[in-house]
Amino acid sequence: MNGLSKLPEERVKGSISFDDGKLSTRIKDISDNGGFKEKLSDLGHSLYTHTVDELHPFEQLMKEVNKQIGKEIPFENDVYKQAWLFRGATGKAQALVEFGDKAAGVKGLKAILEPIGIKERKNFSAYLVAKHDLDFHANGQKATFSKAEDVATLRKFEKMKRSKSCRRITEIPTALIATACKVWNVKA
Repeated sequence: MNGLSKLPEERVKGSISFDDGKLSTRIKDISDNGGFKEKLSDLGHSLYTHTVDELHPFEQLMKEVNKQIGKEIPFENDVYKQAWLFRGATGKAQALVEFGDKAAGVKGLKAILEPIGIKERKNFSAYLVAKHDLDFHANGQKATFSKAEDVATLRKFEKMKRSKSCRRITEIPTALIATACKVWNVKA
């Protein structure tokens, strides 16, 4: 079945990455796609990034930039060093998404998704993606799917709209903005 003949909700689900992120999948990609030496180097950087320093790609970038221009970029313009400074804000944001903020009455993502069965999570994800895509249509922005596909997907999973999880998940971005404003001492 080609992409155009799929049901709208299946096209929406097809755009969502449900990748397992396993090392075995990454190794299989290397052996299937050729360029073994380069892929092995990429795997080494990927392992280092995932196990030691998630900002490692920024460090590589800055090393290459410094090499190309023949001098070291000043601290305030160094993406890698600036990213390290903002790790505190990132940690707070990640904690909020994972565990919520009891003081603000916001549940973490796991607690929000818990009432939704594993089999229903893909449908829930498709519903949220279609709902978000309709926002693009409403704002005159380039959407991923046609408006008809988004509407069809929303109709297919209409029961998701009434779920407590659907209402609660929208609280997370609001809480993230509030947290960022506190960290950076700015007004929303």
